[in-house]
Amino acid sequence: MLAQAPDEVQAKCELLQQTMLARTRSPEKDDWSSTEDQSTANVITHRLSVLKQTLLQQGASAERALATLLPERAVGSYGTKSGFSTAARGPSPKSYQA
Repeated sequence: MLAQAPDEVQAKCELLQQTMLARTRSPEKDDWSSTEDQSTANVITHRLSVLKQTLLQQGASAERALATLLPERAVGSYGTKSGFSTAARGPSPKSYQA
């Protein structure tokens, strides 16, 4: 991309896509047919689900901590607030001029 060679970029993107597709295919049934392999897969599945739950809990805890430390900012945003919510108001209606 930096060398401005679109053909080379396209070729590398296609190679990356093929590599990713090859790695995401599920293994053949024969690969996991032994009870030892199945038990290993079950242990890995359980461990990944525990890790996922832990990450979700830590993420929620971090968001609560940010909301406590930075209450004026929206959780999940960085920097100053957008100017869209602080639009200038027009002249106030003066009921006494009616």
